[in-house]
Amino acid sequence: MKCYLCFVLVLSALIAAVPPADAAPWEQDAQLQQWLQTAVPELLSNHGVPGAAVAIVHEGRLAALEGFGVAHMESQTPVDPTRSVFPAASVSKTLTHAAVIRLAEEDYVDLDDPVRRYITGIELENKFQTPLLVRHLLTHTDGFEARKLRTLTTDADELEPLASVLEGELHSPIRRPGSAVSYGSYGAALAGLLVEDVTGQSFADYVQQEIFGPLGMDTATFDQESPIDAADRASIYYQEDDLLQRAPRLYSHTPPSGGAVMSAKDAAAFLAALTQPEAPDAEDPEGEDEEQQEEGEGEETAAETEEAELFAWSEAGPWLSQLLPIAYSHGQHLPGISYGFLETRLAGQTILYRSGDGMGAYAHMLVLPEHDIGLMYFQNTQGDDAFAGLLQGLLAEWFPGESSVLPEFVWELDPGSFTGRYRSVQTPENTLVKLGALAFGELHVKRDGGDGLVITPAPMGDIYGRFGEEPSQWRPVAPLTFQRVDGEELIYFGEDAQGRITGLHATQGYHGSYEPISRWQSGPVQSAVILGALIVLALNILVVPVKLLTRRGWRPLQPV
Repeated sequence: MKCYLCFVLVLSALIAAVPPADAAPWEQDAQLQQWLQTAVPELLSNHGVPGAAVAIVHEGRLAALEGFGVAHMESQTPVDPTRSVFPAASVSKTLTHAAVIRLAEEDYVDLDDPVRRYITGIELENKFQTPLLVRHLLTHTDGFEARKLRTLTTDADELEPLASVLEGELHSPIRRPGSAVSYGSYGAALAGLLVEDVTGQSFADYVQQEIFGPLGMDTATFDQESPIDAADRASIYYQEDDLLQRAPRLYSHTPPSGGAVMSAKDAAAFLAALTQPEAPDAEDPEGEDEEQQEEGEGEETAAETEEAELFAWSEAGPWLSQLLPIAYSHGQHLPGISYGFLETRLAGQTILYRSGDGMGAYAHMLVLPEHDIGLMYFQNTQGDDAFAGLLQGLLAEWFPGESSVLPEFVWELDPGSFTGRYRSVQTPENTLVKLGALAFGELHVKRDGGDGLVITPAPMGDIYGRFGEEPSQWRPVAPLTFQRVDGEELIYFGEDAQGRITGLHATQGYHGSYEPISRWQSGPVQSAVILGALIVLALNILVVPVKLLTRRGWRPLQPV
């Protein structure tokens, strides 16, 4: 399971008074770069991270591109942000969704069409009357369960075509498509298969042709067997007995959901296209060059020329920008999900983000769309503590502001209507993984004695909804909406036409959705039923043969 976003907690210091969109929050890029060079090495040392790469862009322009620590502990090879290749993990989903947007831009796909109209490689099951639409795949509202069977392997010979993997693994949605956020990997994998079936190309080839190539992302690829030089592929490490051990290389069975690799420079090129101005700068660039030369900067080096070309205004920007607007939200007051990112709003600011560590390393991409700022962070171990410290420091240094706490709101609906047990909609329902669903646990909601609520999180509650590990208090701030008393997080309760609560939706972390369950559906009761069934089965295995032998009359063998 992925390592989940710390930044929802650390962004509480985020921007209330930020410079206009045409100015960076730092006066000169050199200030930002110097700050990174001072802060990041200490963070890596404190959190046991061998190496990391950071890229920051503003309005399509590269502001910082830095490498820290080592890509390979054994040889002490330093991280090169232009060449060191890291796993993108779930950031890959944003790139996959971009490929679907590209098909829609070229009128090969309509996002409001049923997915099965474009899928020819496998038969799609759907037990609901509501069709599964293409846009559902891009907003994690496809309704598929959360399972990770056959996601990764250490043996490239075990890799199968994407269609074969999904044909064996993908079942019908377990929730009505479009009804709730159900974060997982199968929707993105199916989006990748859609790209293959529509274009007749491999997914990796299409993304290379339409995204990586045009943007100059030279090291980026979805090809699991790409011949990247071993010296350029950052080694991945894990902790064992307080020591860092080198992990074997991992291959993804479903590359569109988490199998991309790239350098920080390539990620910056993608973010630059996302954050660039709507049209090329009309000013004469030659005049700017002359002015720079007058200031003594001299002629550009080959590297500077390459960088200028890489981050020049891109024709991909206008259609890539469709990844940014919010496409789905559970409630009027709540952050939602765009085609490329998850959203949170803190201190009056909008933040779009995507992160993951499913390939053994940690990757985090975020965009501040109101300020045209993008950030990419890679490290070659799991865990997000170093990134959380980096982001907290950046925001404190460059974006000081106030937290966005909403005023209390009281309505006539009894808070007791929300109390009860809730289970994550991620809970698997197919194959033997269903037995492990009890590990998801239950979220308990009680009244706090007034108009507020007390929520006791489920075991997986820190992942789906960022509820933490301890009970928390929530106060009403809008109809069906509560805000955490000691924070800025929001939850929303859905209801049907009869006013019955149909779900609890959190807008932090991976936007967890929960559905109410009865006492009989609770974990303890279900565990007891399973245990009882196993006991009965065991007794039958022992008793039935004895009965059969008794009825037939058992005699010892007699000599002939």
